[in-house]
Amino acid sequence: MHTLSSIEPLEKWLYSGKIQLPVIAGPCSAENKHQVMETARQLSKIPDVVAYRCGTWTPRTRPGGFEGIGAEGLPWLNEIQKDSGLKVGVDVATPLHVEK
Repeated sequence: MHTLSSIEPLEKWLYSGKIQLPVIAGPCSAENKHQVMETARQLSKIPDVVAYRCGTWTPRTRPGGFEGIGAEGLPWLNEIQKDSGLKVGVDVATPLHVEK
């Protein structure tokens, strides 16, 4: 689990020195583990991709629509970071999301 003191500054982890403009890529909304992991596996093969972004909590225009898998997907992101070396990020919509 990350704490505020363990979060690296954006300029430290986003800019690898290999490229001028970092590429952050991933699915808009996390639907299932296979989709999230396979997308990360393919993206990790692209040298310019430095970070994986996955919408575990993706706010929708229409309330009640699918918003992603939620906290269930967070361990998957830890696995992606460990296995691929990509940095990971998620959208958050509430203070509770940040806590998780």
